Amino acid sequence: TLRFDFCGTQLGRGGRQVEQVKEAAEFLLRGRFNRRSTPPNRLLLVGYSYGSIISASASASIPQVIGVASIAPPLGVRHWLFMFNGNYHLAQARKRPDVPSLMVMGDKDNFTSESAFMEIVKTMPQESTTGAVLKDADHFFRGREKDLMDILGKQEGDRRWTEHAS
Repeated sequence: TLRFDFCGTQLGRGGRQVEQVKEAAEFLLRGRFNRRSTPPNRLLLVGYSYGSIISASASASIPQVIGVASIAPPLGVRHWLFMFNGNYHLAQARKRPDVPSLMVMGDKDNFTSESAFMEIVKTMPQESTTGAVLKDADHFFRGREKDLMDILGKQEGDRRWTEHAS
């Protein structure tokens, strides 16, 4: 697991942030983090909010990515967040139909409506994309972290979320 944020990277069109994800992936894949361990040969990218769109975009150019989880992608404001470059990042994410993708949002998201979310989910590769909407959750999943983890782990006991195939 490698966790980082884009603090201080001058958010803009997103190109620099995609490069940072690629650099982090290379760092992990080459085993530079720990000389005593075998480096991974596969990666799962998980991004939240801004980072969810960046991670999905970066997955197009990292062959070792075996899956992407996009948590609360701010699709409703992507044009402003990425200086009108948000659709480019979504197009990049679509380039890997072989990579399973999970997109999750709360039905009370502060930045994206459920209908706008579902419209984007429908444009993603149908064979590999799942959209999930967590009932009564906002963009920050306050108090719903366990339910979010259940979706990510596919624990379907109490279905407090709705799954949509693209």
